[in-house]
Amino acid sequence: MMKLDCFVVQEQKQILSQCVVESLRILTMDTHELMAFMVREQDENPLVNFAAAGRRHEFLIAGRDELRDIPAANEETVQEFLLSQLRLENYTQDEVKAFRILTESIDERGFLTSPVEELSEIFQIPLSVLHSCRGVLQTLEPVGVGSASVEECLLRQLDTVGCDDDVLRAIITCHLSDVAKGKIGTITRALKVDAGRVRRCINTLRTLSPKPLNGLPGRPDPYVIPDILLSHENGFWTVELNDKWFERFEVCDYYEKLACETQDEELKEYLKQKSQRFHFLNDAIKKRHNTLLRIGQSLAVHHSRFFLRGGSFEPLTMTKLADELMMHPSTVSRAVKNKYLQYPGGVCEMRSLFASGISSSNFPSNSSCGASVETSREEIKTRIRELIDGENRAKPYSDQYLTLLLAEQGIKISRRAVAKYREEMFVGDMYDRRYA
Repeated sequence: MMKLDCFVVQEQKQILSQCVVESLRILTMDTHELMAFMVREQDENPLVNFAAAGRRHEFLIAGRDELRDIPAANEETVQEFLLSQLRLENYTQDEVKAFRILTESIDERGFLTSPVEELSEIFQIPLSVLHSCRGVLQTLEPVGVGSASVEECLLRQLDTVGCDDDVLRAIITCHLSDVAKGKIGTITRALKVDAGRVRRCINTLRTLSPKPLNGLPGRPDPYVIPDILLSHENGFWTVELNDKWFERFEVCDYYEKLACETQDEELKEYLKQKSQRFHFLNDAIKKRHNTLLRIGQSLAVHHSRFFLRGGSFEPLTMTKLADELMMHPSTVSRAVKNKYLQYPGGVCEMRSLFASGISSSNFPSNSSCGASVETSREEIKTRIRELIDGENRAKPYSDQYLTLLLAEQGIKISRRAVAKYREEMFVGDMYDRRYA
């Protein structure tokens, strides 16, 4: 028979109030989210007098009269989007592995970044299985995903709609560059058809998608606005919060006066609550402002050489910065989440200025106990750049092969991370570099 006993246990728990939780949420918001949040608050609170001004998606690069838009990264990955369309339980273990490898090797445009033969050799999967699984992927939405070239992608879309126009297929196979240059005459002479037929084919061609994914479907590419602006003059850094769009945030005098004068107790209580809400928001936004400025000032000191000359920088952890600023590491993490910093050389994600947590056994360690050294994102980019600069242009490295070469140097990251860093450096994929 089970015996039941009662015990008294003393515990210490930290319970965050609703105000603290919401204050942390405001700290985490990027500029777009904060702007939308403030508009909603104004709609719900008559005491909030908020106005946004200026252009939301354009900004001046420090020290330049140049406007730029920077697309923000999508949260859903290409791999997740594609695998969600498959019933993986209906496939063998080798086929599931092949699907995962193939989807991991598909870039944001929808193209396969590594030859199937290379993937077969690296991952020891039968070539027939990879070819079969790639054929399945190319039937998914959007049609043509997983193709190795624009031509293959367009032909796959024609197959789906049952179009067997030989002239259109010949134009796609051999004359896409002539279409881009408007050389209708060259196409008509080569295919021995009249210009009207060629123009009708080109009109059909324009209804197809040369980049099947072109960012994850159904999700518009948002644009980021830098939250912190760094400028350097006379040997000193100036750190500003990019809040010029925040034209006005103040309490509405009329309703505040009404709260003091009204004899209606219900109305007075309502306006009192809304007044408390305004002052809470005002304090939370000021704390967000001060936290971001303090972090920006510390980053300017730690990474001054990088902001001025580029290249790599000494890895900085969030814990180290938090200790310096007497903050909790989670506060730093929330503050830099999805936020961008503008410096004289360009714009970067604030999180990228901290050590990525990737350790390298091949880098020398300053620790007497031989601890590994964390590698920063910029150091990884430098390594990728060096590998690409030294490759054979007739046979450039795929992202998967670059991943293996980095692993040999002690840097273990995914193929998708390599592709992301390469794109951030505006370096083309293996196909672009082969014909560059």
